[in-house]
Amino acid sequence: MPWHGSSQPDSLTGAENTSLLSEVVPNFNVAPYLFVVQPAGTLSEIVNRLSAAIQIVMAPEEFALTALRQGAVRGYATPAQLAMDMTRETARCSGLIREKKISGE
Repeated sequence: MPWHGSSQPDSLTGAENTSLLSEVVPNFNVAPYLFVVQPAGTLSEIVNRLSAAIQIVMAPEEFALTALRQGAVRGYATPAQLAMDMTRETARCSGLIREKKISGE
């Protein structure tokens, strides 16, 4: 399922959901995610090459330890997995915003 935004997501790292806020607000994940996006319509060959390069960079244990020292946990998702996650979270958060009538001031 393609992400409906104007760019294509690629890979990510994320911290574990360790915030106390997630204990107060059920199903609320406050873990940050870092990911790379390319413009929509980027050739799949380019997306795949970038994704493979990101996996190589993230593979060493030194990367995991550096991330951990910064409060993050190394994780990887394929472009398709990340797109599905982003689509699901966008739908979930949009529903919550409508349900709770949340608005910016």
